[in-house]
Amino acid sequence: MASVQFPLSGPDDGPSGPSDLYEASAADDPGYLASVRSSSTVLGQLRTTVAALVAAPVLILAISPLIVPAGQGRLDGLGPLLCLPVLALGAAALVFGPRAPRPLPPGGTGEAAVRRAGLLFRQAIMFRYALSEATILVGLPLAMVGRSVWIFVFAFAVGYPILVWLTVPTTARIEAVRRRLESGGAPSFLWTALLAPPRRP
Repeated sequence: MASVQFPLSGPDDGPSGPSDLYEASAADDPGYLASVRSSSTVLGQLRTTVAALVAAPVLILAISPLIVPAGQGRLDGLGPLLCLPVLALGAAALVFGPRAPRPLPPGGTGEAAVRRAGLLFRQAIMFRYALSEATILVGLPLAMVGRSVWIFVFAFAVGYPILVWLTVPTTARIEAVRRRLESGGAPSFLWTALLAPPRRP
């Protein structure tokens, strides 16, 4: 399915708000792979970026046996205790990640509202990524302290599903963010922002 693009402004825009040009919805999503292949929309570029970010922890996991020293150390036997920070960060990601972004304040209209929704969505994805990535990466120094690569494997097992759930911009995830943006009563026009062509520098 070809990518559907929606211009951010048009001759029919009035002072009271956007015109029909802003009526994009989840039904207009061309699909995850189709949008990544074309990269002709903001959403397509964002999905490509997130795919690269999501792959990074997998690469770190693959080389972690080369990073974590083997052998016995003074902290042998403290593996379960060293896993507690991982669980704490995972819980924080689950609690605070879905709270981003904050609901839009009422009164936003027109092109400014569209651009604001797109910006808040990107910020929310990066915030969620940072939280869930921290859950994984904290396992690396803990594994080095405990001299056990399995501590990092545990951190990966806890954090990676959270990372995928919070950050990968599937249709369902975008809809969840849209509902949160609009929970204050203001329309977000989020799909219009994401299905628009990228802005050229």
